Amino acid sequence: MNSNKKSAEKCLKSLRILMSQSKLHLQYDFNFSVSMDKRTNKIKLNYSVPDEGELRGSNFVITKTKQKQKYITDYTVHDYKAFFNSITYYLNEISEDIKVNGLRVRNEMGDGIEFWMTKFLDIYRSPPGKLSQASIDSDRTVLNNLLKYLNATKPHIKLISDYNNIVHTEFIIYESRRGLSDSTVKTTHIRIKSFFNWIKTQYYGFNVELYLNRPYKKKINTDSFTQMEIKQIQLFIDNHRYEEEWGWFIEILIVLLETGCRIGECLNSRVKDFDSAHRTLKLYGKGNKVRIVYARSNNSGYVFHSRIYINGIKKDNENYIFHQLYYRKYRQKGGVVSKKFENLEKPYSRSGVEHKFKKMVKKLNLNNKLSPHCCRRFFITEMLKATNGDIPLVAELVGHSSWDMVKHYTQSVVNTDSIVNVDFEKLRPRFSITK
Repeated sequence: MNSNKKSAEKCLKSLRILMSQSKLHLQYDFNFSVSMDKRTNKIKLNYSVPDEGELRGSNFVITKTKQKQKYITDYTVHDYKAFFNSITYYLNEISEDIKVNGLRVRNEMGDGIEFWMTKFLDIYRSPPGKLSQASIDSDRTVLNNLLKYLNATKPHIKLISDYNNIVHTEFIIYESRRGLSDSTVKTTHIRIKSFFNWIKTQYYGFNVELYLNRPYKKKINTDSFTQMEIKQIQLFIDNHRYEEEWGWFIEILIVLLETGCRIGECLNSRVKDFDSAHRTLKLYGKGNKVRIVYARSNNSGYVFHSRIYINGIKKDNENYIFHQLYYRKYRQKGGVVSKKFENLEKPYSRSGVEHKFKKMVKKLNLNNKLSPHCCRRFFITEMLKATNGDIPLVAELVGHSSWDMVKHYTQSVVNTDSIVNVDFEKLRPRFSITK
């Protein structure tokens, strides 16, 4: 037994000499040593991994390590020569283990991509009201998609310092190949860029520049109803506006067509937002922007009046104008009866309106690509015609901060008789030079 022990100790010493002569320590950026399990004579590699760290300025420093051992089940010290020939395999595994633990510590200390994403998606990162919940939800979707992509295809990208424009470009190309529109791809880029720009304001010394590898132009859809389709819709409104099945939807449809407001703006409007004296409705749009729309026609004026007053009594100011009011049919002995359901404190859902719109489209055999948003496009187009192309006015009415959005619709209102430029010759008398 003693001879076996002496033999094992001698083999271990030979292995250590062999490792020292090979200068393996110079090939790796970590320290390690070799020992053996005294019961089995199996070889063990000893090393340390990062356990704690801290940020000092823009530098990350390991402040505490812990000891680990790699138990080599394939070799005893008696096989030290064979083990030495394979030692780089085990040292590479140790190197990866050290790296993984370092990444874990850095993530815990706030240097990881996932850590910063969590902070960025915190609704309290900005003053209340500055960011809508919809915007935060969109950020969450984009960043979650990015994280899934990195975990699946680039698991080594764990830290914000690992992310660069090459990785970013590959992700953008991946997203575009998934069939996303150029507009969605560009929005994805903008949201990721905003995320990393935000990190710059929180993390001293961090910087990364992200840009698109090619321009992704947003295609503005200006398609709306044809004249024939509008005539069919007008007839549909006349024939069904007082029916239990369609009445509530037609009221909303009229408002969408005559005011150009978005579905969400219309459904979320409350009694306090409507000024009956001036027939104006205060809307809260994207980014909590406030604007006024007008309901001066008899059609929309009647809709608001009938929705705000129930049996001649005005609803509470906090009640929704378009509160849920619908009928369900039940079969009973003697026939079918309708039961009324009403909830003053809950508006119709957007999906409910969209579903009803599609049902109308199918009933009238219209273009199945039409959507409720076409009502807004119809309003813009008709207002441009009615105002002789007053883009600033129409932009204000529909809540576009940029005139460029409304300009996309001018192609449908310019004809051969339209005045589209200045006749400089006619201005000559006004600019004559007298000596």
